[in-house]
Amino acid sequence: MEDKTNILLSEMYRNVKTGSAGIVSVLPKVDDRFMIRELARDLERCESYTRSVGNMIHSRGGELRELPASARLRLRAGIAFNSAVDSSDRNLAGIYITGAKSSVQRLERARREAEVCCDANVLRLCSDIIESEKMSISKMEEFL
Repeated sequence: MEDKTNILLSEMYRNVKTGSAGIVSVLPKVDDRFMIRELARDLERCESYTRSVGNMIHSRGGELRELPASARLRLRAGIAFNSAVDSSDRNLAGIYITGAKSSVQRLERARREAEVCCDANVLRLCSDIIESEKMSISKMEEFL
């Protein structure tokens, strides 16, 4: 049976990598300078968490699993499809929020499943990622 801490770390890594990829896909379509600034901050935050989670994975002897090309392609295609008719900043904010809420739910579920026997530092970082993502969602809601 695989270690719950490793499973949670993998989910955390996938979460922040997906977040980065989503932001990179949405950012070129945005016109509002304040929204661009907010997304740039979110991208920096995702990259920082990527490094932190990656370091934890390495310290436990694990290997980083990058997002498969198919997952990145599906993400970009979904964003392109959902913004094809309406590429307004309001719609792009909605697309971002939908993806972020889904990510938070998956990460909260993974955290609950690992909570009993998981490394406390990993749980703390996971909680930080979740709270940061929730703050990003509320900031993006201002653009709706």
